[in-house]
Amino acid sequence: MYDKYFNEKDDNADTLINLLPKHKLEIIYQLNTFSQEQKDKLQKACPTWTLRDENFQDCHDRYLIIDNKVEIILTSGFWYLNNLSKEITYIVRLIKNSRFNN
Repeated sequence: MYDKYFNEKDDNADTLINLLPKHKLEIIYQLNTFSQEQKDKLQKACPTWTLRDENFQDCHDRYLIIDNKVEIILTSGFWYLNNLSKEITYIVRLIKNSRFNN
């Protein structure tokens, strides 16, 4: 997951809680983009989630990579997924290699 402004909106943790399945999964995110409060909230909502930070290359848009098979590109931050007064555009595409693989 890549959104270098993720920690600027506390509601972003709620967006992930509502969006992602409640079974075991690993969330890999850009280094220093989740606040400690967001990480605590996510772990409390679903203790089987593993949170891990990585240092991705700097990218323009926001990305959600699912199992290195599907890439969802958001033109605005994750916060807009819960904001009904704003519009958001996204692209979903199958990928062979994620741009975030090191």
